[in-house]
Amino acid sequence: MKNPSSSKAIQNQILILQMDLVELRSEMVRIGFEFGLHSKEVIEASQKLDIKINQHMALKKQLHQCKKPTT
Repeated sequence: MKNPSSSKAIQNQILILQMDLVELRSEMVRIGFEFGLHSKEVIEASQKLDIKINQHMALKKQLHQCKKPTT
């Protein structure tokens, strides 16, 4: 049986991360135009974006596990 409070908390974390991802991506594009794609600032933003993407993927996997029925 799934744990609805746990899956709801994970869904909330996913939504927050999705907003962060959009914000970071926009920042990376802006910085890329301003400083160039190979600038230190773009690389740092890209690394932050990678971390958030990995967190998002882990939460999605965790949510999927929560929704699996247990026997």
